[in-house]
Amino acid sequence: NQNSSDLFVPDQVLKALSNLGFRSPKAIQALALPPAIRDHMDIVGAVETGSGKMLSFGIPMIHHILEWKKGVDENEGATDGQTEPVLSLKRPALRKPQSRKIHKSRGVKM
Repeated sequence: NQNSSDLFVPDQVLKALSNLGFRSPKAIQALALPPAIRDHMDIVGAVETGSGKMLSFGIPMIHHILEWKKGVDENEGATDGQTEPVLSLKRPALRKPQSRKIHKSRGVKM
């Protein structure tokens, strides 16, 4: 069982996942999350349905949005032309009820 700090998932996201009943990462998540979050690497995953792909891709996106939001909050009032990030999803995976709860708990609008 992998230590949650080895995954580089923000504490607030871990708490939201725990509140939704997620206790430990699936194999694809344990492999994909560290390079996606820590190293900012693109990831490709091919596993069967229900194996945890949605969170493998969604958690790094949430992490990077939170990091961006933190930077904007620290530079409140700066007029450097920053714009909000836009996520374009071809599939409605992140619109699932679980994802909405995670996003809502962090003030991220979908």
